[in-house]
Amino acid sequence: MMLWVLLLSAGFCFQCVTGSLALVTSLTCETPAVLKGAKLALNKINADRQEGYIFTLNQVHDVRQESKEPSGVAYNLIIDVLETKCHVISKKNMQACEVRGAPNVPIYGQCKAIIYINKVKRIVRLYRYSCIVRPAAPSRISRICPDCPSMIDQDDKSVLTTVEMSLEKYNRESGNANYF
Repeated sequence: MMLWVLLLSAGFCFQCVTGSLALVTSLTCETPAVLKGAKLALNKINADRQEGYIFTLNQVHDVRQESKEPSGVAYNLIIDVLETKCHVISKKNMQACEVRGAPNVPIYGQCKAIIYINKVKRIVRLYRYSCIVRPAAPSRISRICPDCPSMIDQDDKSVLTTVEMSLEKYNRESGNANYF
């Protein structure tokens, strides 16, 4: 009887340990399911964003998988992205857009996203995301193409001054009753 109780409790402990190990697993970034999840996440991110340019997938940097239920999976992803020439307002698919930036120097960034995918119920939910985009270093651009136009931060004082001056000139010369 004592042996039976020990075997039964050992079986429960084994089930608990293996069950908790099944909840968090490590995948490779090249696994087709992970790449598909990253593309779905980027499609949801691009659809949610109100300003800027559409992101396209460069590579999956890191992935963690957490099973929520037998048919659903949640991925914690770190995705390396490239900015395209298509604005988010266009609602184009990321595959239809050309990568943005000076020749051979794309504008790149990284998105951290948590996405839930349930294939059986056909549910895809983007729980949370955070993206940071940064242009390539200006010194690198100037070495590759010294005469090429370079990206300037929109908050730069010279940009604001130029915009104000051009609006003043337009308002002065347009003859419109309304000022911009």
